[in-house]
Amino acid sequence: MAIAARTCATATPGAQDPVYVTCAPPVQYQSLYYHRPAAKLPGKSRWILSSDDECHAFCHASDRGWIDSRGKHWFVMPDASVIGASRERIATFTRSDVGIPWHGYPVSALPDAVARTSVPPEVLRAWEQEGATTRGLIKKLWKRRA
Repeated sequence: MAIAARTCATATPGAQDPVYVTCAPPVQYQSLYYHRPAAKLPGKSRWILSSDDECHAFCHASDRGWIDSRGKHWFVMPDASVIGASRERIATFTRSDVGIPWHGYPVSALPDAVARTSVPPEVLRAWEQEGATTRGLIKKLWKRRA
């Protein structure tokens, strides 16, 4: 996995929904069971990344400033590799309120996607300017075809 930031520390080792202390400034991130490979809940996208790497992806998005106008964080792998069980290549991270741990899940803009959404233009522009991922994936995301 080509994520530079490795700043997550498990605060609840062995928990079904592990909580991590992450990034700078320290915040909490929770890897939710229903987004893990073993969970087969309809309507929930699932990671193929480990819980640790899921947390590192959140930190990477936070460190890079890949944050939209609503405060959601966005992630993509530099090589455009798949991170979700339904071949998703992007992820979003959110929290319901201040003081609640962040959590994230793989998403796609494809019409048949489990978690269908589009990457906001300000994030796509940042990815494009930074060369955050492949040009091919960026083009597909602009056209909502990934």
